[in-house]
Amino acid sequence: MQDKLYLYIDESGDTGIKFEKGSSVLFVLSIVIILEKNDTKLNTIFKKLNLDSREIKFSKTSFKNKMLFFEGLKNLDFESEVFVFKKKRKINYMDYISVALNYTALHTKTKEVLITIDGLSENVIKNSDIKNIKLITKVKTKIIFIDSTKSIFLQLSDMLAGLVHSIYKDKNDYNFLLQRLKHKVKITHIE
Repeated sequence: MQDKLYLYIDESGDTGIKFEKGSSVLFVLSIVIILEKNDTKLNTIFKKLNLDSREIKFSKTSFKNKMLFFEGLKNLDFESEVFVFKKKRKINYMDYISVALNYTALHTKTKEVLITIDGLSENVIKNSDIKNIKLITKVKTKIIFIDSTKSIFLQLSDMLAGLVHSIYKDKNDYNFLLQRLKHKVKITHIE
């Protein structure tokens, strides 16, 4: 059992259900789990890509750079749980996170967890959402919200969510990338 785990949560898709107006059919939530907050190896991957921007996002990254990025992850020490939700009714973002955390059984892996969530302002989140997440994790939990430009681990979570979402939208040219990471990425389908 670890003393502390670091979780980084990002998504692909939207929470809307107006499918005729462009809402995504799926909502994909990625939780990257890091044992140690050592970003040296991940920084090396970013430098090899020689990106012009401060952030790598699946939707804005070339196929070639996606291949290089995911190839570099093979030796990185992390695990990820990716949740694929087939949307049937309107659910808010924090409820998706709560459902996903129910599947992770963090209390069997650690005594404490720091959860970093992309892009939301704490002002948008209800205190009841925070309390609910703390009840679900069953361990000492701190939750922070930051922009993904400030965390390469959130960017890793974005890349994994985008990869899985693309595969489920029948863009099969990405399947082989996921196969290379199957020992690090667990996918759960939730209807």
